[in-house]
Amino acid sequence: MLLPEHEYERLDAYCRDRGHKKSTLVARLIRQYLDMEGYGAQAGIALRTWGAPESVRRCIRARRPRDSSPEQWKMERAGAG
Repeated sequence: MLLPEHEYERLDAYCRDRGHKKSTLVARLIRQYLDMEGYGAQAGIALRTWGAPESVRRCIRARRPRDSSPEQWKMERAGAG
C-alpha cells in the first residue's frame, strides 16, 4: 500500500500510540468499509483471500464466527450443534 509520507506518519503514530499493528488495522478497516458498503454480501461475489491463512479464508468464505473452532462450526452448520 502506498501512502504519501505525511499520511504514513499519521498512521504510524496512531498505531504506535494505540498499540496496533499497521497491517491488522488496515485489514480491519477494509473489512469494515466493505461491510458498510454491503460488498461481498451477495451470493456469487468472490472474496479475494490470497496470502491469508487458511483459518481466515474459511472465516471469510463462510462468515464463521472467529471465536468458534472449525469443527464446532461445521457441526453447527450440519445441525448437530
